[in-house]
Amino acid sequence: MKSNFLLFIILIFPTFLSAQWESLGDNIIPQNHRVWSIKVAPDTSVWAIATFDNFPPINQVPKAYRSIDEGDTWTNSSLPSALSTYGWDISPIDSNNAFIALDTAGLYHTSDGGDNWEKVDSFNYRPFYVHFFNSEEGWVLAADGTGFLVMSVTEDGGNNWLDISYTFGIPPGTSLPPLDSTESVLPFTFSINSAYDYDDESIILGTSKGGFWISNDRGKNWERKNSPLEGLGLLTSNIAMKDENTFMIAGDTDAGTFNGVSTVNFTTQDGGDTWIEGNSGVTAAASHYIPNSDSVFIMVGHNNFGWGSEGTAISYNYGASWEILDNTSLIAIDFIDENTGYGSCCNNFWQTANGQIHKWNFDLPTLTKDISVSSKIKLTPNPVADFLTIEVDEQFGENELSFEIISLDGRVVETWKSIVTKKMEINTQDLPQGFYVLKIEDKDEIISKKFIKQ
Repeated sequence: MKSNFLLFIILIFPTFLSAQWESLGDNIIPQNHRVWSIKVAPDTSVWAIATFDNFPPINQVPKAYRSIDEGDTWTNSSLPSALSTYGWDISPIDSNNAFIALDTAGLYHTSDGGDNWEKVDSFNYRPFYVHFFNSEEGWVLAADGTGFLVMSVTEDGGNNWLDISYTFGIPPGTSLPPLDSTESVLPFTFSINSAYDYDDESIILGTSKGGFWISNDRGKNWERKNSPLEGLGLLTSNIAMKDENTFMIAGDTDAGTFNGVSTVNFTTQDGGDTWIEGNSGVTAAASHYIPNSDSVFIMVGHNNFGWGSEGTAISYNYGASWEILDNTSLIAIDFIDENTGYGSCCNNFWQTANGQIHKWNFDLPTLTKDISVSSKIKLTPNPVADFLTIEVDEQFGENELSFEIISLDGRVVETWKSIVTKKMEINTQDLPQGFYVLKIEDKDEIISKKFIKQ
């Protein structure tokens, strides 16, 4: 079945071999710098943080970058007070306000579009991950300098912080479940963007043992959950979140044992009770759910150190199967909608880095976006393997219905007519794996429902 599916992809997606990321130029990021984090604010301004790509970054100053015209022009600002430190993560609130996590230098904030940055003196730890849900509510994962990790939240824009708890040696009254001494919530990852993900209320954070933590109240309380990655001995290096119930996790080998294999991924639609397995074909640096789609996820790979498989892979069926779009090597990506996304990597001596900042240049097939949500037709099971059951509401259809199964490129692969019954069954055994739409028409109405063939 896999070989047939690959042939199917080649036939219907010939244009995917061209680049789907547009480079915004070679003069944005200084030489020998790496963009660890790039984020799009709700007002579509784009922010990034770049650091000298060496260890340790001696006599180097991290820089913050901002664009307010969809990447056409960029301004940058240095943070001299953060000399010789890594800039791990950035969290923009709007085109003027952003927070930056600068490891040993601390947490910094700007309120004037990056012209000036001030240290957040109320925060006393070494920050790694930072996310603000709005101008007041924020969350930070940091190190306390003694070997412990601490999560902190603020509800007043960073003036005051509540320490939720430590990862190990958790004090009484904590809201976090304990981890054993071999597990960390800082697994090795090339993209801070994808080490965790969030929506309006929730945060999901991967661990080095293949599990994940989830908070549904903006970081105040957490639940530790297992995943299939644990049984494979993989760390959870990527999180791509649609909502608190639907998200994808991806796993790499542990730090120091890289072998360039493509990344195993699992997607759940029920909060982790059941999982869909896939393999993107790239060595994951970052993953993301494509906003405003039902089931589309993207994964980018890298090949910066002479190992790994670079490129951009896309899945239209919750990560069950993937298609390679191009060979651009990226380590950080972010999207605000299906048409607005940005990726970044490095400006250094690795020829495969592709350098600088890139803009998403790809139109999702219409069928992934415009699908009826009518309750008059129900398809089960979905995804389906052999037989798809169609349940028809009594308010829909009289006498005879017309049916079409349409592939992702708009090609009608099957068509037939049938007398209306409450339940009908169709054989899907011969359909290649992938994403389809079932169109059902009576004399007054057309309803289209998507389904996935496993």
